[in-house]
Amino acid sequence: MLGDSILPADLITYAGTTHPPEVDANASNCVVRPEPCNELARNVSKVGNLAENTTSVELPRGVWYSFNTTRAVVGGWRAVRRDVPLDEVVVYVRAGAVLALQRDVIQHTAEAGGVLQLQLYAGASGSSYELVEDDGNSTAYEVRTASADDTRTTVFRWDGSRVLTWACAGGFPGRYTHVEFEMFAPNASSRVRAAVRSLGASGKVDFAPPQ
Repeated sequence: MLGDSILPADLITYAGTTHPPEVDANASNCVVRPEPCNELARNVSKVGNLAENTTSVELPRGVWYSFNTTRAVVGGWRAVRRDVPLDEVVVYVRAGAVLALQRDVIQHTAEAGGVLQLQLYAGASGSSYELVEDDGNSTAYEVRTASADDTRTTVFRWDGSRVLTWACAGGFPGRYTHVEFEMFAPNASSRVRAAVRSLGASGKVDFAPPQ
C-alpha cells in the first residue's frame, strides 16, 4: 500500500559494542536512479540494554531520507543505525519521491481538502504522483476520463532537475484548491519552501539552484 518510495522501520532495542555504520549522502554522490523496491527491509536487532532506543534497518539501493527531514543516507542493503526518541515514527523516504499530505489537522474525512501539502525529495531522477478526487461515494474513479464530471485527476511530475509541474483533468471541482511545497535536499541545512499557490488547471514550481 505504501509503494516503493516509503519504508517504515521498527523501533527496536539495540545493544552491544558493534553497530552498523551510518553512511552520509552528500550532494556530490546522491544522484542515483530509482530502482524497484519490492524487497522487505530486514531489521537487525540484538538483545541488550533496554534503556537505549534505536532503529537499525538495512536499506535497499538508492538514497533514503528520514521522513520530513533533510537527513539522508545511502542504501544498497547497508545497515543504518540511529538513535531515535520514543515519540518519533521511523520512516524512510526514497530520493525522488513525491508525498502528498493533508496540511491541516482534520477530525473526519468530510473536512479533507483546502491546502494540499507536497513534500519533494531531491537526489534522484524524478517521479510522478497522481491524485484522484471524486465524490467519495461512487466508484467513478475506476473508470475516470479526462472529460468526466465526477472525478478530477491531478498528475504531479518531479524531475531530476528539481522542477515540479502538474496538470488537472476532469470536471469534478475537487476538495483541494491550493498547494504548499516543501523540497528536501540531501543533508541540506534546512528544507526549502515555496509559497502556497492556487492549484488551478496546471502549474510549475522551480527549485533548481541559480546557475
